[in-house]
Amino acid sequence: MFNFIKNTFVSVILLYKNFFHWNINKILISIWSNILSFLVALPFLILLFFVSYLFGIDIKWLFNTLLNHNLSSNLFVNIAFIFISFVFILVYTYKYILISKINLDYLKWKKTKLLKNYYYKPKILKKFILLNLLNIWLFLSLTIIFALVFVILYYVFWWIEWIQAYLWEWFKNIFSILSLLLFICYIVSFIYLIFRIIFSYFVLIENKWKKITVFDCFSKSFSLTKWYTKFLKFFSLIVIFGIFFIPSFITISFFETNMSNIDQYFAYKYGIVEEKRDDINSQSLNLMFSSYSKDELTNLYKEYSIYVLLINIFNYLVFFWMYPMILASFYKKELLKNNKNT
Repeated sequence: MFNFIKNTFVSVILLYKNFFHWNINKILISIWSNILSFLVALPFLILLFFVSYLFGIDIKWLFNTLLNHNLSSNLFVNIAFIFISFVFILVYTYKYILISKINLDYLKWKKTKLLKNYYYKPKILKKFILLNLLNIWLFLSLTIIFALVFVILYYVFWWIEWIQAYLWEWFKNIFSILSLLLFICYIVSFIYLIFRIIFSYFVLIENKWKKITVFDCFSKSFSLTKWYTKFLKFFSLIVIFGIFFIPSFITISFFETNMSNIDQYFAYKYGIVEEKRDDINSQSLNLMFSSYSKDELTNLYKEYSIYVLLINIFNYLVFFWMYPMILASFYKKELLKNNKNT
């Protein structure tokens, strides 16, 4: 177990040995992913505006609605907005293929030349989208199954007349307990399913020149991740490396809470809102900020904003996209190695 964790730490250290290359690629991939998503979604946007124009929908109103990400009273516009957003997000997640390719190359002690990266080819993008759709279908199927079980429970415990008449309170408690257990089972199943299918993307990356289908990637991931011990190892890694995020999370929460308190104090003290709201604890706010002048509080708010910005920059440079390397390391050093040994 110790060697397993140690190997993962060694893999993560590779990110910091290639610190500038890693962060430059993170920025470029993020930019590229946004551009690619927009280009794929653009034909659907043009079609939406064209159809809206034909049906007399105000184009300026439609543009503002889409720009502000607001749903409207027009069913057609809402469906089109959801569909276009889905297409954008579906393509945008392609960035994880690109960053995973870079991480796998780090594990081979080489650096990816981004501009020559074959993963920009439409053929790979098409397979990635199909793989995403297959995985989404699996999650929807899982959700539907659990929803149907819940509906059956609801029907049994709430609509059968003799249960309501004779054993109402007892069955009511049982229904609550079973509903909670069902929800817990759903969450565990959801997380476990993520574990079983997430490595299908690495199979796609590793078999770049082979005629591999989406179903091959999917079945290979399921084959590599069988046995619950692998899931427990993987889950332990997520928890261990999650500890590194706790200090920055607590620090940011501290500053953001104080910034929110200052906002509330300004609203209460200086009449930014017309009435004193019930959710503002004026007594505690006075205890915290009554000794400060308005200018001092303004400067304090600016300082906190700067601290939050600096911590976010630090997190982006040091921790952001660290988990894809953990996945890549687990895939190469744990799943593939054990698969060869069996």
